[in-house]
Amino acid sequence: MSSAQTNCQIPFCLRYAFSTWTTLNLSVNTLQDVIQRTEALLALDDLKLLEHRISENQIQFLLSARPSHSPVHLTKVTKAKLVLAFSQENIYKSLTREFALRSVGENTTRDLEHYLREQVNRRTFVDDRFADSLRRYSKEYDIDLEKCAATKYGHYWYDLHLVLGTNDRYDVALPEVWHEIVQASESWHQEQGHRLKAISLLPDHVHLLLRPNLNTSPYLVGEGLIERLNRIKIMRNIYHSTFYVGTHGIYAMNAIRNQQNAACDRDSL
Repeated sequence: MSSAQTNCQIPFCLRYAFSTWTTLNLSVNTLQDVIQRTEALLALDDLKLLEHRISENQIQFLLSARPSHSPVHLTKVTKAKLVLAFSQENIYKSLTREFALRSVGENTTRDLEHYLREQVNRRTFVDDRFADSLRRYSKEYDIDLEKCAATKYGHYWYDLHLVLGTNDRYDVALPEVWHEIVQASESWHQEQGHRLKAISLLPDHVHLLLRPNLNTSPYLVGEGLIERLNRIKIMRNIYHSTFYVGTHGIYAMNAIRNQQNAACDRDSL
């Protein structure tokens, strides 16, 4: 992991619901001890255990992560810390290989889609024709984010909200540049193995909803897209190197707090 990734100073809100299953029927008290140990171990890797839920054979975590953690890295670290915590309690071969990881946010994907749809309508422009032209560069793509990305032992739902701002809040007001921004975004997603769900363009910033590939951290997603957009020939270095990145999904944080099941059932793995 590069120092740039580790020390990235960007605004972010990254939350994940993680589920795994035990091979043993353990008491709640034993599991609570394991969770307490795991929380301390996770903190060593900049992962914060916000909440947890346990049953006889299932463990669910609500985690806060830094932008340098990809989903694949996050699940490996979390499972490794759990195994270590079990071993510190002299419990071995404690976990099955199955797991699920789901991104969650304060708002659901549906809420964010509506928010992006209304971006231009919420702004006041001198010329309605300008707004009508800009509105054509807000696009949605036919991608079903309720479907997971499945690996041999686990299911992932990894969905991000990116916000990129222009340098010095400069207003990009040329339709030909808007066209290049959208086209470059689409091409970059395809090249990197990401899937673009929605884009909403405004003169001084752009919102994107996307499903990145599982090995790419949120930081590298944002950094890579900015690098690509700043190479647009018609207007170089449009966007600032700092960006916002957050997670979202079909479940909001309140659903997790109310202990609704935000990860898939084991039977579906």
